Amino acid sequence: MREHVARNTITVSPRTSGNTTDPTSISLTGWLLDLYPRRDQIVLWFILPDGRRLRLTDSFAPLFYIHAGKLNAGQQKQFRYFIDRAPGLQWLDFTHKRDFWTDRMLEVTAIRVENLENHGRNLRELGRRFPDLDL
Repeated sequence: MREHVARNTITVSPRTSGNTTDPTSISLTGWLLDLYPRRDQIVLWFILPDGRRLRLTDSFAPLFYIHAGKLNAGQQKQFRYFIDRAPGLQWLDFTHKRDFWTDRMLEVTAIRVENLENHGRNLRELGRRFPDLDL
């Protein structure tokens, strides 16, 4: 029986800084060993074919959307208050997104995750305080 090990090609793109762009780009082949959040970045570790380890970081501030349509006016104020004070979350705006299960357009709140280390704790607290939210 042959064992299949997936290898990924890693391309490090030019970094833009101000009005200048670094024209260098590196393409490597390796195995993804680990990835994890660190504040406002995602950290990726690769093992290269020669055994060297490569650590890459990239800024990462994902968005998530919450439908708060089941909350009454008072609960919606409390929800906004919570988001404004939660460490690592930023209230962006209302927008419309299509619900996966019903295919209906819903008004949702766009929220940016500015600190990934607090994200799990923030989601658990949101679920605890507002069990009628659709995340």
